[in-house]
Amino acid sequence: KRKVLLWGGVAAWGAAPGWMTGCMHNGDEEEVRNVDPRRARARARETRLAAGDYQPGPWSRSNALEALASIYGQEMGDLYVQALDDESPSVRFVAIMVIGDTEYAPAKDRLLAMFSDAEIDRSTHCAVSYALYRLAETDEARREYAAPLGFHLQDADPEVKRNAAMVMGKIGHPSAIQPLKDMLDDVQEVKVKGNI
Repeated sequence: KRKVLLWGGVAAWGAAPGWMTGCMHNGDEEEVRNVDPRRARARARETRLAAGDYQPGPWSRSNALEALASIYGQEMGDLYVQALDDESPSVRFVAIMVIGDTEYAPAKDRLLAMFSDAEIDRSTHCAVSYALYRLAETDEARREYAAPLGFHLQDADPEVKRNAAMVMGKIGHPSAIQPLKDMLDDVQEVKVKGNI
C-alpha cells in the first residue's frame, strides 16, 4: 500500500506542473479556473493515474526517496527497504543512502548481508558502508564499515571513486581529509574531482 502511495505521490508531482502552467483538461477552461487549490495535488494525482498505469522512471523514484527522507525521516523506512529491491541500481543506491541518512535501524540486517556479499556492485558497496557506519554503535564497528572506502577510492571505475569520495565526505571523519587531498592532483575525471 505504501509503495503505491510513494509512486502515486511521484505521479502527483509530475502532473502538478501541468495544472500550474495552465494546461487545459479536455479543453475545459472553466474547470481549470474552478480548481480548489487545496485539492490541486489530489486532482493532479487522479488525473495522472487515470491516464494509465503510471510508473515513474528511476530519476523520479530516486528523488521521491530523497524527498521522503528529508520530510518524514524514519517514518517511511519500510519504503526505503522496499526500494532496495528496485530494478534500478541508482534507486537502490539512493535507498541505501537515505537509510543511512535517517539511521533507519530495522534495515541493518539487510545491509549487513549486502556488506558481506562478494558479488555486490562496488558503487553500491560504498553506500552500504555509509549506511552501516551511521547505524554502528561502536567505534570499532564504524572503522570496520568505513575500511573498504579507502580501497574504493583507488578503484579504476570513476563512478566507484566518485561515490567513495562522496560517502567519505558525508561521514565527515577527519581521517579522510589526507587521502582525498593526496589523490586530488592525480584525478582527471571532473565529477570525481568535484566529489573529492
